[in-house]
Amino acid sequence: MRGYDPEDLSRIQLWDNSKRPTLLGEATATDLVSRRYDNPPPPKDVRPVSGAAKRRLEAIEARFEAHLAQSIGLTRFDIQEEP
Repeated sequence: MRGYDPEDLSRIQLWDNSKRPTLLGEATATDLVSRRYDNPPPPKDVRPVSGAAKRRLEAIEARFEAHLAQSIGLTRFDIQEEP
């Protein structure tokens, strides 16, 4: 008898997780087919960013960076040096 291997998908059981668990059936794994692009094509409906939108995003980013700097500044690290 072999041990439990969580990466072994040769036998998959589907259970109903109710008060009385019931085996619903068994399944087998198949290879997923997906497309992968190393350099994905740019979206076709890209519009140029307006100056107002760019300034708004820069302001949001600046506020976030300031908040992050303040949060890190408030973080206290108690480091005890050994004698």
